Amino acid sequence: MFKKMTEREAQENVTAMLAETPRNARQFVWREAIKSDRLTEEAKEVYREALRKDGAKV
Repeated sequence: MFKKMTEREAQENVTAMLAETPRNARQFVWREAIKSDRLTEEAKEVYREALRKDGAKV
């Protein structure tokens, strides 16, 4: 059984990707992560908010 990603882990991931990943790539990764069943609902919300702040339509 896999451990679901928590809100804190998602926030750390968002921060790292903002610094190191091109915009289109990180938005793709975040959209795919939201679809995953391996994240808590709180972690998914972190990615949704990151997409909004990054200028993507959610």
